[in-house]
Amino acid sequence: MKKILLLLLIFVSGCTGVVAQQFDYGKIAPHPRLLLPAGGEEAIRKAIAEYPPLATVHQRIMELCDRTLTEPPVERIKEGKRLLAISRIALKRIYYLSYAYRMTGDRKYALRAEQEMLAVSRFTDWNPTHFLDVGEMVMALAIGYDWLYDSLQPDTRRVVREAIIAKGFDAAKNTRHAWFYTAKNNWNSVCNSGLAYGALALFEEIPEVSKGIIEKCMETNPKAMVGYGPDGGYPEGFGYWGYGTSFQVMLIAALESAFGTDNGLSQAPGFMESARFMQYMTAPGGDCFCFSDSPVEAECNMMMFWFAG
Repeated sequence: MKKILLLLLIFVSGCTGVVAQQFDYGKIAPHPRLLLPAGGEEAIRKAIAEYPPLATVHQRIMELCDRTLTEPPVERIKEGKRLLAISRIALKRIYYLSYAYRMTGDRKYALRAEQEMLAVSRFTDWNPTHFLDVGEMVMALAIGYDWLYDSLQPDTRRVVREAIIAKGFDAAKNTRHAWFYTAKNNWNSVCNSGLAYGALALFEEIPEVSKGIIEKCMETNPKAMVGYGPDGGYPEGFGYWGYGTSFQVMLIAALESAFGTDNGLSQAPGFMESARFMQYMTAPGGDCFCFSDSPVEAECNMMMFWFAG
């Protein structure tokens, strides 16, 4: 459960060896199925009590949630051609507030998450011309829908479900917007991960649509994994390794929690070795070897803890 708590903190800041097999959809886990199964909260509480750094992570999340209670929901305000900053705020808020509710049982966190979910669901769109914005927004709503499923009002579930379908799944049918399916970079990881989260969250309501999205993810996501081979080097540099790989880890972790397997994604050549490669790219002074369009300063990559096991 340490992995799950550390995956929460990520948002503070065609491939040889990968075989896309069908999942056993008849054995998909019940809600909540994304990352943290029912009852997993107790294991996190135990880890927090025994490991002070995790207690610090938990405290930071709770403090952010308490601040969010007094803030208004996000609005559809673009920066240039992007809505990505808004998607990221929504993802952090919904993810953390849902966590806070599951850890405390205090409905004020669930209600505030529901407010945020309804606000973004009612946007005219999630800016599909820059599909990263859509991918992160679908992930945000999927986590809230799954983790808060029993506490959400039926009408809220309907509004959120319809938004994910219309502004996420349907938007991905436009080939001008969905070029990420053929990409070999972070766009593939981010967008496929978000759509897969939506499909996993809505599986009972739209099983055939969800299966199609998950299978398309398993067919196309390995293209993004090619760049990790053969030894963990990553062509987009240190910075975009952190971005793309954080979503790749989120995808793998969700598939494992929902189905008990990622059907080989994590076994792509070089993927597991890439964390060590990034360690070697970081100098003692805190800077990194900044090839590609990476900044000089090395950021803390929380998914390193997932790789460490």
